[in-house]
Amino acid sequence: MAQRINTDGIQGQLGYIEPEATIKNMIGDILFHLARKVPLSPEGDAVLEKIGIHRPSLTGVDMTIYGSPAKRMKIAVEIKEKREKLKKGGK
Repeated sequence: MAQRINTDGIQGQLGYIEPEATIKNMIGDILFHLARKVPLSPEGDAVLEKIGIHRPSLTGVDMTIYGSPAKRMKIAVEIKEKREKLKKGGK
């Protein structure tokens, strides 16, 4: 499959795209469409038969913390402060 890439643009001009980026996008699009045509089935695939297609559930995970970056940061800061306090010998 032959494709012509427009290289008439001037670098820095509004809307100019590097030829390499154009090629990467074209290859990515082709690979994406080819991958969509391949059916994914665990039958006959030793690894997929063992692990399955879907990721396992996150048992034991607090989903409110998992879904909130702000809560995770707050807890991380609290843990860091507690560790520093323990290193200094305090409770």
